[in-house]
Amino acid sequence: MQIEIDMNGNLLFTLFIILVHNEMLILVKGDFCEGKAIGNYPHPDCTKFYSCADSGTHVMDCQAGLLYNSKTDQCDWPTNVVCTQIETFSCKDRPYGNYPNPDCTKFYSCAANGKHVMDCPAGLHFNPKTDQCDWPANAQCEK
Repeated sequence: MQIEIDMNGNLLFTLFIILVHNEMLILVKGDFCEGKAIGNYPHPDCTKFYSCADSGTHVMDCQAGLLYNSKTDQCDWPTNVVCTQIETFSCKDRPYGNYPNPDCTKFYSCAANGKHVMDCPAGLHFNPKTDQCDWPANAQCEK
């Protein structure tokens, strides 16, 4: 599948979404990696990172509950990562449990060791009524 996205009215990226072994690989044709060395770079969403290669810009996802650590160049536990992404949700004064995230494909999990941003499996959205990831039609989440 190919999708054209207009970024701030200036740059037009071409995304190629490819399924490989049931994992989604997103290839971005655009200027992000232009002039950059081959390697990994932080993404504005700390659960992802850019991978620059000869074939273009790849947007990679960390495993559920992990964030990209640019110091170690790998996905890591949130306590080891300084994430500059602005986050307003807090588990303070909330009971342990799961809570909706503005990104329907994710949810917050509040536990004794703090807040975790969790990913639903591909194609599913968090459904706060059932407290689990569900088909988008059932979750009725508006992005």
